[in-house]
Order: sequence, then structure tokens, then C-alpha cells
Amino acid sequence: MNELKFKIEAPEHGWMDVTVSDGSKEISLVVSDVPCNSLHKLANILLGLQSGAKSEVVEFSLEPDFALWKFQAKDEELELYVYPNSSGNNPVLFIGKREKVIHRLYKALRDLESLSCWKESDAMSNIWSWEFPSKELNLFSTRAKSSKKAIK
Repeated sequence: MNELKFKIEAPEHGWMDVTVSDGSKEISLVVSDVPCNSLHKLANILLGLQSGAKSEVVEFSLEPDFALWKFQAKDEELELYVYPNSSGNNPVLFIGKREKVIHRLYKALRDLESLSCWKESDAMSNIWSWEFPSKELNLFSTRAKSSKKAIK
């Protein structure tokens, strides 16, 4: 089992690159901000997994197609099935330690949040159509600290 890594690039004109890799395989998607709010869903997936959810799904718009990430909790492991298009065929499976995968997804979102593009006055009209899910990430962090599962 290799370590999962997430990379989410700065959005530009409603598009961003989203990558998941584990050292032996990598899937990159160029996703759109319409019609779905995939960043908000990713932040809510963190909250769900933190609360013990066994299964979570995020849809990414590829205009006109879509892709899915399906998270499945299995004891101490977390499986991530990446469906790179709407056919539902041939998902790419990534497996990692549950806590590490959750932490790395959280870190990727926090790294994205730290980019200056979100602070621009026209961010929601020129960069990404949705507000960044900072409230959800802050709630995740607060819960982690209060449960003494410090984020490393």
C-alpha cells in the first residue's frame, strides 16, 4: 500500500487541475466549477469521514462529462475509487491508511485555500464560481483538536 497524495491546483476561469496519486499510479482531472461545487463536497466528505461515515462520493464536472471519487472506509483503511468519466467503467483504486488519507486531503484543501487567488475581490466571478469552504475546514480542524486527534 502506497501513500496517497492529493494535489489541487489554483483555479483559473472556472477550471482547476485535481490529482490523486500513490507513487505507482496517478489520475489527473481538469474540473469545472459548474454545475457542482466539488470543493465544498470534498470539505464535507472530510467531515463525514471524521464522523465515521463508511462511504462518501464527490462528483467533478468535466463539462459536459463528469467524474466521481468514491471513498469507502474499511476498518483502518480508506479505499478511493476514481471514475475518470461517467461511463462507470474501469475505476482506478487507491488504498491508504484512513487517518493519513483524511489528513492528506485536508492538507491539500488547506494548501489550496492559502493561495492568493481566493483573496481577490473578483474571485467568485473570475476564478471559481463558489466561495472556498473555509468554514467546513475550520470545523474539521476544531473537531480534530477537540477529539485529541491532532492534525499533524
